[in-house]
Amino acid sequence: MGINLLHFAMFTIGISVLTICCEDSIDNNGDEEISDSGMKDSSQDNNNYNADGGDADASADGSAIACEWRKMYEATENISALNDIWGSDVDNIYAVGFYSPVDPLDDGVYPVILHYDGASWKEFKIEGLMAIYSIWGINDKCIFISNNHINEIMHFNGAKWDVVEINQASTMDIWGSSETYIFAVGDNTNPNDMGNKKGNIFHYDGNKWSLEYESEIVLEGIWGSSNNDVYAVGATGKLEGEFKGIVIHNDGQTWTETRTESYEIINDVWGFSASDVIIIKANYNSEHSFDESSIWRKEGINWVEDKAGIPEYLEKISGSSSEDIYVTGSEVDSSTGKKLDGVAYHYNGNDWELIELEGPWEIHRIWSFSKNEAFAVGRNIDDKTSLILQYSCD
Repeated sequence: MGINLLHFAMFTIGISVLTICCEDSIDNNGDEEISDSGMKDSSQDNNNYNADGGDADASADGSAIACEWRKMYEATENISALNDIWGSDVDNIYAVGFYSPVDPLDDGVYPVILHYDGASWKEFKIEGLMAIYSIWGINDKCIFISNNHINEIMHFNGAKWDVVEINQASTMDIWGSSETYIFAVGDNTNPNDMGNKKGNIFHYDGNKWSLEYESEIVLEGIWGSSNNDVYAVGATGKLEGEFKGIVIHNDGQTWTETRTESYEIINDVWGFSASDVIIIKANYNSEHSFDESSIWRKEGINWVEDKAGIPEYLEKISGSSSEDIYVTGSEVDSSTGKKLDGVAYHYNGNDWELIELEGPWEIHRIWSFSKNEAFAVGRNIDDKTSLILQYSCD
């Protein structure tokens, strides 16, 4: 049995959106030492790991520059994972995820938000039972986070938390162009009627969230080049039978659906302009077992395959430019459908290259600032602890 088409959320509990919009950077009340989650300040943890992505770039004088991935952070205890990462610059980065005191996660999971100030990773504490899955920032003073509180959106105005009820079971991704133009996409399936999947797009205007679009789909990702050019992606959601990948485009006025071939899921979308948009697909067979992944680019009104036959299950895409793009995912056991070691591919402007990372790691997202500076988040599969890698050039 392959990866189920409804693997989408890491857990089957719902997800909400947590917003941090502050006049100043996030205040951790002076408490940024090792917490109950077992996270540590890892400014000195700088183990080096060579990778195929560790090219020797050229310096200004033509000499070679050594580039490599380094493990810069790893949790010391508890079950944990980092699911997403965002940063405004290399000295202001946030990584988000969850931890649990026990395995299996019978007693619930707790939020993890880590902040990097250019010197070390330190934890910002939030109370409550929740797992954080996604983060998006407009700038370093306005950040949005999705978590697993059902039917809630939490807003932080710099002084207090406000909770807004919305009719959304789970929010999978967030994107926005300004503090008054934000979208959140996800799954609004009734837990008592899992056979009929429903997906929503919510819009935030700076004051409140409102339902923007609803369909019988599950939405995985969202990205836009402007207010008049926004893409949401996912799949028609049925537990049985045929399903198709879906791209929904907003031109500033209406949302228009385009469906792909049968037995496909579009897991994520990213881009750099209205004419430079990329999606990643997971392709299945008629038995709903995973077959292969592929990468597609928008050319005019059509989607054109950029790289086919990728054996790993690809889930996330991001990049700093059209010549510096990362996709991440996992190897898959063909007999059981179980995810194995994490993988990452890098596009350098000419070719997609597999990055041979060391260690039994899951790589959930890579956030790149340039060809010479990137950060990856995930977990150590063997130790079941969260992990952060840094790619840099000496």
